[in-house]
Amino acid sequence: MVYNVTLKDFFIVYLRSFLYQNLINDKYFQNFAFLYVLYPIVKKFKRNREAVKVFFLDNFEYFNTNPYLVSFIHGVAIRLIEEKNEVKLKKFKFNMMGSLAAVGDAKRCPHGHPFVEVDREPGAPLNDVEVGAKLTVLRFENEAEDMLSHLFEAGLAVGLEGRIVSTNDKEIVIDFDGKTCRVGHDVASTISVKADPSPPIRTALPPEHLELSKGRYGR
Repeated sequence: MVYNVTLKDFFIVYLRSFLYQNLINDKYFQNFAFLYVLYPIVKKFKRNREAVKVFFLDNFEYFNTNPYLVSFIHGVAIRLIEEKNEVKLKKFKFNMMGSLAAVGDAKRCPHGHPFVEVDREPGAPLNDVEVGAKLTVLRFENEAEDMLSHLFEAGLAVGLEGRIVSTNDKEIVIDFDGKTCRVGHDVASTISVKADPSPPIRTALPPEHLELSKGRYGR
């Protein structure tokens, strides 16, 4: 396969990366900064403004990682944009942001588990929270890599704050500041949250929900 990204393209991305930390916001953290750096590459391969707009809207979501190491994600993102593999790009971006964020002074893994057990904040399963309650996502108790990817794709991330809009026999609907997220009850029973009003505190992961990951890591 012939690749069309030039040294000039990489240099422009490099220059734009100097503004990365100036563009961090308190709502979705580094999402705009991440896309700002990649804009010249997206513009080059999308050809028209409408395609660029669709790409930005599709990727304008929660993103937060170590800003000093985000260039590793940018490098792979450039290749995937060039290959037009946007599904793999989204998965890679979300899988790597937590791993790189853990480098340095991180206190928790991408699933939300503290490295020091004494720092573990008690919570309750998402399944137990009543409609209308406010909540903060504490942890994903199932550590399977496949499950983490599924939750990120669904719009869930550790630390997000929202409100339960409705629930039925199949799923729980959560509003995260205007963004709707739907979670099945089986998955919800593996998510620890802090809620107001709060249900009784208990472990969120029943033994029957422990499943082996399809990949090398996880349980």
